[in-house]
Amino acid sequence: MGDSVQRVTRQSWGSRLGGAVAGVVVGLALGAGGAGLLFWNEGRAVKRYQTLKEGASAVISVASQQADSQNQGRLVHASGRATTDETLRDDRFGVEAVALKLRRRVEMYQWVEHTRSEERNKLGGGTETVTTYS
Repeated sequence: MGDSVQRVTRQSWGSRLGGAVAGVVVGLALGAGGAGLLFWNEGRAVKRYQTLKEGASAVISVASQQADSQNQGRLVHASGRATTDETLRDDRFGVEAVALKLRRRVEMYQWVEHTRSEERNKLGGGTETVTTYS
């Protein structure tokens, strides 16, 4: 299978209790923070809705073939086909194409780690966890 490493961690009854109390405190703080963020985000959503509604009432649709100076400073909507005669090149890989955009996508592969944990109860309420990585 290959190389493997074992790690043993021990936790006493008192540290488990302390961790539980700390978890409750952190949970309450996260709940309060989440409520505040929800209130703030809902306010932003209402403002965004009002802005989009105002823009929808002011927008004008125009043909995309040529620009009209009468529409200078106004909110306009145009749609059409995007075309080009320009050839884009990626010199590093020797690729070229007639396109509006050329994007390089890089991938990296790594090994797979397998983890196996075994938890044992100790005398006095503590626990011992043995984790094996391979």
